[in-house]
Amino acid sequence: MRGEQCRCKIYLHYSATSDEVILFGNNEEHNHSEISTTTCRVTDQLKRSVVEAYQNGMRPKRIFESQHSQFPDISLPQINRVIQQFKKQVHDPTAISLGELAEWCQTNVAIPDDVDTVFIVNFEIDEEFENNNSNFKFFISTKRLLSQMSLSNMLHVDATYKLNWNGFPVFVIGITDSARAFHCIGIAISENEKEIDFEFVFNSLVEASEKFGIAISFDFLISDAAPAIRNAFQKVFGERKMIMCWAHTFSNILKHANKISDKKDQSAILDDIRSLQLSSSEL
Repeated sequence: MRGEQCRCKIYLHYSATSDEVILFGNNEEHNHSEISTTTCRVTDQLKRSVVEAYQNGMRPKRIFESQHSQFPDISLPQINRVIQQFKKQVHDPTAISLGELAEWCQTNVAIPDDVDTVFIVNFEIDEEFENNNSNFKFFISTKRLLSQMSLSNMLHVDATYKLNWNGFPVFVIGITDSARAFHCIGIAISENEKEIDFEFVFNSLVEASEKFGIAISFDFLISDAAPAIRNAFQKVFGERKMIMCWAHTFSNILKHANKISDKKDQSAILDDIRSLQLSSSEL
């Protein structure tokens, strides 16, 4: 729809109160034969220009705008296709088999000398299919990141689905210091985010602390209200204090607060709730 369109146009209006349909038209003559339907051929020169711009950090839409003066018939989908082909040529495949994953984990399980080199802290890969489902999970970190476990008794855990192409949950594990700054301990990837998967994550932290002689004492878990996280934490670390993540809490409160018609009352209630967060009492 970016190019020239036919002059003749119609619009259908469907009535919401009856079965009546009204046809509107602009009474113009068709001019299809006058419109050029030629498309831009993606030449090697254009490919090289698009790839070079992409490697320099330009976004596809910005590349399209910059190339449009030289190639007026080029389209944004063509730009995207060139970029996708380039990615396939220079990057690894976006999907691997369980066998390849197991081999990769075995290759990277050795503890490196460098404190900032990534290695596999722990992994479990079951290639036996049960109900047509495989099972895998692995925990990645560095010696420097793991050493931070002793700096705080507050452990944060949450899962996100925005870090890979295959839709598997990525668990982000970390601590917060006295200045409320977050320090990542490591990440884990699993097929699911069930209780057994979080239990694997917490057990990996315990095993790493024993292996590297790191004293840990997590007295608080900060997460959302997912029972899988809380139950797994209690299984591994025993009865501890569970703290609801403030960001999750307040976002859910806002959903209900928006239903209050009086904006002054809404603002006052939200201010009171914000004040509760600063309370030192656990009651």
